[in-house]
Amino acid sequence: SPILFLICTFSAGAADPAPDTLARHYGFDSVEIYKIDLGITQLRTADFNNDGAVDIAVANNAKSVIELLLQRGTKPWDKVLAPLVALVFPLAMWVVAALDTRYGWSRLAGWVQAAGLFLVVLGILVTARAMLANRFFASTVRIQKDRGQVVVSTGPYARVRHPGYAGVLVYTFGTPLALDSVPAFLPAGLCAATLVLRTALEDRTLRAE
Repeated sequence: SPILFLICTFSAGAADPAPDTLARHYGFDSVEIYKIDLGITQLRTADFNNDGAVDIAVANNAKSVIELLLQRGTKPWDKVLAPLVALVFPLAMWVVAALDTRYGWSRLAGWVQAAGLFLVVLGILVTARAMLANRFFASTVRIQKDRGQVVVSTGPYARVRHPGYAGVLVYTFGTPLALDSVPAFLPAGLCAATLVLRTALEDRTLRAE
């Protein structure tokens, strides 16, 4: 019967002494076991970092914790730089701008804020255009060999080497102006410097691989 077949199949799989051998046979990475806490309420699979690989998100409401298990492929150095560029420094800009508003450290003219808002919108549009032109666009640096990644030279990539990064830079420097905060340029500058470093490392990776 189908039920007996499933039981026998499960039992045979559980008794297999060499799961890594099966993994390699079918083209998968070696089996890895992760300990997950009790009280898990949600488990979702998706490509959370847009690198073409399926990841896992596990939510534990009892501990107010969400764990992300990302598939390998992202370069080790980008696991440090990507969060800085995408989360830490942008958040720092908003926090510094809020403190600036609270304590009145600086004040910009209205037209300067309007120009900053224009730069923010322009940066978003440039980055969005780069994402549309490049089907390998990802939030982390990873050579997507499984998808046959090639260097894109069409659309904005025909004029700018890294239009996505260019858009982020425009957005980054427009944000302090739009938020009416000169001190916010400090985290904005750190974000830009980190982005330039990341660009250089990505270029080196593309040439090497």
